[in-house]
Order: sequence, then structure tokens, then C-alpha cells
Amino acid sequence: MKNLFIKSLASLAIVASTMVMLPTAAHAEWRKNSVGWWYNKYFSSPSYSIGWEKIDNKLYYFDSNGYMVHDTVVDGYSIDSTGAKQSKVTGSCYWGADLLHMDFQSSGGGSYSYADSIFHTSNPSYSKTTILDNLNNEYTNFLLLKADTKNAYSYIEFPLNGQYKQFKSKLGLPKEYQEGLVDGLIKISVDGKDVYETNISSGDTLKDVSIDLTGKQKVKFFFLVNEIKTYGAEIGFFNGEFIK
Repeated sequence: MKNLFIKSLASLAIVASTMVMLPTAAHAEWRKNSVGWWYNKYFSSPSYSIGWEKIDNKLYYFDSNGYMVHDTVVDGYSIDSTGAKQSKVTGSCYWGADLLHMDFQSSGGGSYSYADSIFHTSNPSYSKTTILDNLNNEYTNFLLLKADTKNAYSYIEFPLNGQYKQFKSKLGLPKEYQEGLVDGLIKISVDGKDVYETNISSGDTLKDVSIDLTGKQKVKFFFLVNEIKTYGAEIGFFNGEFIK
């Protein structure tokens, strides 16, 4: 009995010492050493951030060793002394990375999703970050609008606030919905005025889109299903850029 008691005490001592070495809280946190700051992520591999990471609604960049960079430029974005990404002054900007929509409406249960190729930020957050068009080209920068039935529509609107000069992208059908659309109507409106309009159907090739945004306040992307063979139709704006 005495030996059993001693063995039990020894086991407890080992467990206690192990618990001291392990993190006491299972959550991510900032840490610092003589080299710099890094962001520790429990239950992941590696356990520290590399590349762009969204933390407390701000974007930070971590080098290949996991240390946060600051007072520099990465992927065309200035990074201040705190390590936070700043808005671009010039150059190409993207939905998800630089612009978040301010309005979405649909009839018949339509939906939207968009993602950018730099930060791989998707909206909604559960959406895919890659997509194929009907020619099997793969994109990590896209806006998708879905409408489910004949005469149904979806539209999404982004704020511009007079900051942009031009929008350009490719317009086409995602591979997943390449067969069902007989006739769809796409419009782009800037400050309430239609500036681009085209029809699209299954089998169409990609179309180039270029819109002047100089001094404009908002842009709306609209999709209407005129005729459909199956339930659900979707169109995509691929590699979209808002140029300052």
C-alpha cells in the first residue's frame, strides 16, 4: 500500500510539471522576444502566423520566420509602425481586400460571394476562395451573383467614395453553373446610371469589362435570369480590379 501511495504521488508530480510547461489558455495571442513580435496560434501547423493574417479586424504581415513586419510595403500595401496594413493610395484594389459591399438584394433566394487573391478573404466567410470558369480557368479573385429561377434577380453594391478611376474584369459563367442559363441579363450601374449592359448564356466565352469610375460614389452589379433550364444560375466577374 505504501509503495502504491508513493507511485501515485510521483505520477501526480509528473502530470503537474507537464501542465506547467503547456500553455495555460487554448487561444491565439501576440508574443514578443528580442527579435520582434509574432502571433502564436495554438492547434495549428505551424503554430505561428506566416504571410497575411487578419487579427482583430486588422491585417498584418508575418515573414517566413513568423515575425511581424512594420514600416515597409508588402504586395503594394503600406504597413505602419504598428504592423497594420494601410489603405492603398494608388494602384489596383480588390473586393474583400479593399472594398466590402454596402448592399445586397435578391428575389427568390439569390446569393453572392466574393474573394481576393492577396489576403484570400472571402465574403461571406464560409465561401470558397477559388473558383473555375466554364473554360476551366481558375481564379482566386472573383465576384459571384446567383439567382435561382426565371425572372429572379440579384444585385450587390460597393462604395467608391470618389477614390477610384476605373474598374475592369472578365465576365463569364462559373463551371458549376455553365449548363443551366439560357438567357441572363447583366448590368453595371454607377451612381444610379446604367453604364454597362450585356446578355449571357451557356456556352458564351469570357467578356472584357471596363468601366470609368472617376469621381463616382458607388457601383452596382446586377444579374437577372430571363430564361433557365435548371434550378439556379450564376455569373462571375473574374480578376476584378478597382484602380486608384
